[in-house]
Amino acid sequence: MKKQFWMRILLGMPLGVMIGVFISLGISAAAGTGDFLYTGPWLVTQTGSEVGAATVQTLWLMVIGAVFGGASLIWKKENWSLGLRTAVFFVLGAGTQVLAGVCCGWIRLTMQDVVLDILTFSGIFSVIWALEYIWMRHRLAGINSCLKN
Repeated sequence: MKKQFWMRILLGMPLGVMIGVFISLGISAAAGTGDFLYTGPWLVTQTGSEVGAATVQTLWLMVIGAVFGGASLIWKKENWSLGLRTAVFFVLGAGTQVLAGVCCGWIRLTMQDVVLDILTFSGIFSVIWALEYIWMRHRLAGINSCLKN
């Protein structure tokens, strides 16, 4: 279990960066300026350079990926209820996302922005969770069908 935990953390880190780059590409395309907008101006100001800002953001993306990677083992805990697994995974993910968002300047440290970020995270989390649930029920129905025959 320990080996699997560290493997998932290590695999999650580059995945977090990759997803962050794709999000930045989408934001850059939507901006329509032709520039690649990897970081925001606030983080550039805080770090003093674009390279510094990109480094800080990349490290935070690695942290996000590592947390999600490591936390994915929560779903393997058969002795926990689905509600508990979902709640723990959600709190770890949302907490990391908010912390990274504030540190990278993706969101301001105001109640309104933090609540909006958590609501956005909740919406995305809910859609992914529901799709995973439907897919798992479909797989279980197939397994049960095979067992009946």
